[in-house]
Amino acid sequence: NCGGSDCEIGEIEVSNIECPTDSTYLVTIDFDYANASDSFELSTRHWVIGRYAYSELPLRLELGFSGLAEELLRVTDVEEGICERATEFEVNCGGSDCEIGEIEVSNIECIDETSYWVTIDFEYSGVQHTHFDVHSRDSLVGYFAYGDLPVRLEVPISGSDYEFLRVNDNDNPGCHAAIEFMVDCETSSFNTRSSADIVIYPNPASSEVYISAGTAWSGNFTLRNLSGRIVLEGRNRSNDPIDVSNLTPGLYILKLGFEDGSWIAKKIIIQSN
Repeated sequence: NCGGSDCEIGEIEVSNIECPTDSTYLVTIDFDYANASDSFELSTRHWVIGRYAYSELPLRLELGFSGLAEELLRVTDVEEGICERATEFEVNCGGSDCEIGEIEVSNIECIDETSYWVTIDFEYSGVQHTHFDVHSRDSLVGYFAYGDLPVRLEVPISGSDYEFLRVNDNDNPGCHAAIEFMVDCETSSFNTRSSADIVIYPNPASSEVYISAGTAWSGNFTLRNLSGRIVLEGRNRSNDPIDVSNLTPGLYILKLGFEDGSWIAKKIIIQSN
């Protein structure tokens, strides 16, 4: 239904699926159309592939795997944007016993307006490598060991309606899984506090850190490493020292709680003495 437009895109047919690499597949698409312009835009679930003339149909494409259970292709007429059609289909390239199960996300916390913490976990089998990598919609998040699961991640907020994470086995990029999920930072309690009012010093630190607040602060704190594991926790107040001399050098997240239930998260660097 094109909402009053005479343009019509027929059902999209996908055929001749092949897998030339572990991370891409070939597919032929074809469809009928009527009262359309001279060209259409083709997109996947996350990216625009390009613009093509209807006269080029059938069209042979090499595309990257999305990591989701089903791939998606959408055809949109370049002049009649409401004239479009989409199809979902499976791509099974076989050739590997590696399997990444459904990804579970939990314990989502917004660090600030630009990034969030999330814990991911999943089942896996037939992996030949000890590590996997995680990608967001826009970038590589990092490399992690299967033995470290569940893993705590800091991820930049994409700005899309749904955040996206994809897990790839390092030895077999064709062995992957992905998930889309919502992150709502607008209502998160960090917005009730001004991060600028909280200063952690010295930063970097080697033996002790102190918390300076715009007003006197007293409350609970937790210090996590980048795997999400709590390495220190307790209760503190403004300008009282927190001993970090026994921590491994690296980046940590210090989360400070307030009596009204709100909180602030600040990054600190621990360095060698």
